[in-house]
Amino acid sequence: AFDLAQRYRNPVVILADGFLGQMTGRVVLPDRIVRPGLPAWAVPGDAAHRGNLVTSILLDPHEFEGHNRVLVAKYARMTAAEQRAAPYLCEDAEVLLVACNTPSQLAKGAVRTLREQGIRAGLFRPQTLWPFPVEALRPFLGRAQRIVVVEASDGQIEDELRLALSHAGLGAGNPISHVRRLGGVLPSQAEIVAAARGALASREVTA
Repeated sequence: AFDLAQRYRNPVVILADGFLGQMTGRVVLPDRIVRPGLPAWAVPGDAAHRGNLVTSILLDPHEFEGHNRVLVAKYARMTAAEQRAAPYLCEDAEVLLVACNTPSQLAKGAVRTLREQGIRAGLFRPQTLWPFPVEALRPFLGRAQRIVVVEASDGQIEDELRLALSHAGLGAGNPISHVRRLGGVLPSQAEIVAAARGALASREVTA
């Protein structure tokens, strides 16, 4: 997060959930520390950076429009460079589960159960929600017949997925359904398995 914030001079928000905050687990730390030094745009008060000015006051609309175009171009570079995801058994999946954070662990278990039942399921786990990793998702959409979004919220991840697919001109042949629980209740593995089976059954009815 610090590295990205400095690289793009942009806020970085780390999204987590309460369950992650109450877990213990192994963390692998880097074997070295990178000291970035002072970037050219910094305003530390020394002689080398004294000419730098930090301000967002632009009073001329045309100047402000030009500044906005610079920002839009920066966001486009970020969108292209920073999409991250961790697909799990997605290459041949006929039903894709989309989940992140703690619900993704339950979804991964559901994928294993579905595979044992003869259903080719996969888990697409976004590691960035903005930019949403739609390019990493793209290769799996041709084979997948249904997408099931699993989240412990009221559709925020599904909204990001639908928006990213729409902007990319994708997803027209991939109906989306969901499993949602609220208030700190996690979707159960059994609920996820049932939702995936139900999504495929609805395909067979409407085919």
